[in-house]
Amino acid sequence: MTVAVTGATGFLGGALVRQLSVAGTPVLAVGGPRHTVNSVSTSAKWLPYERDLANLARTIAEAKPDVVVHCATHYVLLHEPTDVEPMIEANVRLGTLILESLGGLGTQFINLSTYFQHQETTTGNPTSLYAATKSAFSLIAQWYGDNTKIDVSDITLFDTYGPGDQRRKLIPRLLQCALDGETMDLRSATTPMNLCYIDDILAALFAVIHHRTVGAWTIRPSATVTVGEIARTVEEVTGRSLVTAWGDAESHAVLPSETPPDLPNWRPTVGLRDGITKCWAERRGHR
Repeated sequence: MTVAVTGATGFLGGALVRQLSVAGTPVLAVGGPRHTVNSVSTSAKWLPYERDLANLARTIAEAKPDVVVHCATHYVLLHEPTDVEPMIEANVRLGTLILESLGGLGTQFINLSTYFQHQETTTGNPTSLYAATKSAFSLIAQWYGDNTKIDVSDITLFDTYGPGDQRRKLIPRLLQCALDGETMDLRSATTPMNLCYIDDILAALFAVIHHRTVGAWTIRPSATVTVGEIARTVEEVTGRSLVTAWGDAESHAVLPSETPPDLPNWRPTVGLRDGITKCWAERRGHR
């Protein structure tokens, strides 16, 4: 079985490529500059992005992968005009071209969606252009699943975290402050978050691949926590005081009121404290 992974130099895509390689699965890693291949996997076959996305999609299809895991995305919360084209290219066009190229191969196509697509608003519309582009592609992928030989899985994810995460996310920022002996201010302690540890997500994706699960599903964390609870847990794990001041801003974060059903054959196993402890150990080890 060969698995193609788009977005292979991202946090989740890179972790998936490494885990598949460890399991002995042939991997086609798609994404990022060529020099980043060693940070992903030395055993994966490397396919860097190119401007001609149609040709890239054909090249992926010519490899005849049994599974494509579409991790590539371009995230912008509050977009500027210059963000529109990259979001359309990564969030809509690339996946559509890959699906079109795969049409008659009977491939399993796993699309990673986001809980932002399911946030409740007074109008019922997506809360951002990013969410709108992701929702648009989910509908496109569903059409290909219904009208071609492709088996389509659409998996909704919440916030992810884990060792090696270099994104400007809350937990990596707090851990870096702890490592550097610095502090930070946070706006609201009551903002809710649903966090899922990277190993749990990888286990879920392996289950989707193994059971060839089709349809729309959610990888759901075990519990909702607040930014304040996360910060306190990081402080307890690192033994350092990190938050200098809390703002009095009201939390406007809205967790989804309704998402696809929970993924069968999977449950999260890594709690917040254990996950943060693993992240802290990794970060200190690279000091």
